[in-house]
Amino acid sequence: MRMTATRILKGMTLMACGAFSCVMIAAAPAAAQSADQERSDQVIAEVGGEKLYRSDFEDAFQGLSPETQKMGQEALYPRILESLIQQLVVIQTGLAQGLQDDPEVKKRMELVEAQLVRDLYLRRAVEAKIEEKDLRAAYDAWLKQNPPKEEVKARHILVETEEEARNIIKMVTDGQDFAELAKKFSKGPSASQGGDLGFFDRNSMVKPFADVAFALQPNQFSADPVKTQFGWHVILVEERRKGESPSFEQLRPNLGRYVGEQMARQIAAELTAQSEVQRYDLSGNPMAAPAAQ
Repeated sequence: MRMTATRILKGMTLMACGAFSCVMIAAAPAAAQSADQERSDQVIAEVGGEKLYRSDFEDAFQGLSPETQKMGQEALYPRILESLIQQLVVIQTGLAQGLQDDPEVKKRMELVEAQLVRDLYLRRAVEAKIEEKDLRAAYDAWLKQNPPKEEVKARHILVETEEEARNIIKMVTDGQDFAELAKKFSKGPSASQGGDLGFFDRNSMVKPFADVAFALQPNQFSADPVKTQFGWHVILVEERRKGESPSFEQLRPNLGRYVGEQMARQIAAELTAQSEVQRYDLSGNPMAAPAAQ
């Protein structure tokens, strides 16, 4: 079978996995389907007689970091498309020069084959072993380690000097509306919303601000100005609540990866224990097997 440049480019996106991180409990993604299958999605480029498809772009997009993906597919499309085209041109050029038969390529292909065999064996072994109860147990353990955080809903007024903050505290004490004072005096980005910060947990704010906010009860405001690196704050707490834990379904993908990786490590350890293995130290002396963990 002739190895085309597009087959190589497609395969490159499937091999960026570590020893255990490739373990999945779901079916293999569409990108892993045989490249021999007819491609019917939208053509996005033709390069030297070979086609790039929208699914190639989507695969590349999914390989980006979550932060980069926030820019959106439309914004990133020109850059990703050009990268795919350039990679394909380089691959085509290398193939034209016969580099696929180069000894270095042959050696690396042997390593890639070994990695794929390892990953496929572990994935199938995990798929045959993992059950819903394993994910549920992992979810229960996660909940115990990550109890819901306390949250407060607050407003604040940010000014530049302590004197301004004390004057505002006096106005609030005299009964003036906090939200209206925030719109009039606050220098913070929430001023137009009456200083509304919504609900937040303790770790979402700088410590001096959080310490005061979480010491207040609903409908209480700070008796003294609160100084942070941003300026002087007057804080009003409107509500307190316990935060909500993510649902099992929301965490299912992460749970699947976590449990799958743990099972893969266990399977690899069990296979090793059943095999004949002799270990040697750096001086060539026999070593005992490490203690089971």
